[in-house]
Parts: sequence; structure tokens; C-alpha cells
Amino acid sequence: LKDAHPKLHVYKKEAFPEAFHYANNPRVTPLLMYSDLGYVIHGRINVQFNNGEHGFDNKDMDMKTIFRAVGPSFRAGLEVEPFESVHVYELMCRLLGIVPEANDGHLATLLPMLHTESALPPDGRPTLLPKGRSALPPSSRPLLVMGLLGTVILLSEVA
Repeated sequence: LKDAHPKLHVYKKEAFPEAFHYANNPRVTPLLMYSDLGYVIHGRINVQFNNGEHGFDNKDMDMKTIFRAVGPSFRAGLEVEPFESVHVYELMCRLLGIVPEANDGHLATLLPMLHTESALPPDGRPTLLPKGRSALPPSSRPLLVMGLLGTVILLSEVA
């Protein structure tokens, strides 16, 4: 199977490229395959009905997404270096004033997007609120609008 096709990559779980963070994940099977960008793995009969797939290397430029944030919390006209989408969850939780679940993101990565870093208390640690609770009144909570192509837009309600 390892040499079945030049665009197919087959690995044992422990030998899979480290950048994918699969080696210690209990939900990952012992044998893994992925194809080069532009190729899809399927059996003798193609049963793919959608036009998209998961599992490509997110370091490939064609796998990058667009992030756009607009609103009172964000600095206008700012362009930032590319970042991993895993950090967006922490940012959303901070803006909504809720406690994030355990995750691999880091809020500090995206803090430079904000007008000030006053989104965090002086000690740099988030204020912990009960799950599902927000420190912001409903009229000032940012709205999250998800669009096609992975575009994320933040807007705030106008009072």
C-alpha cells in the first residue's frame, strides 16, 4: 500500500509527520493515509458527493483561510502575520467574556489585534466565569458571523 500511488502517503500512527499532532491522539487509527493536494483517496467506486475534503496539510497555501475581524474591540486597518485557526476560539471566548474549554489555542497570539490588551486583567490572566456565563451585557456582546471560505467576521450590536 505504501507504494500504491506517488501522491498517496501511508504511515503507521507513530511515524506520521509530527506537525499533524496525531501520535498521541486516542481517536486516530494505527494506520494513516493522506494524499497530496488535488487528490482524493477513495475505493474502486467514487462515492464522494461533496466538493471538499479534510486531511490535507494545513501548511499548504491552498489550505489557508481568511480571517477578518471588524468591531469596536479590533484595531482598524491592521494586517497581521498568518496564524493557526486554533487560536480563534480563545479570542471568541475572551470577547464574549466566557471561560473556554480546554483547547490548544493561545489568546496571546491574537491579542495584538485588539485596540488595547485591556481585554485581560493587569496580571494577564483571564477572569474565570461560570461556563456559559458572559461578563458582557447582551447588547454589547459581539456577534459572530461565519461565512464561506472560512471567513470569520466579528460585528458588535449597535446600542
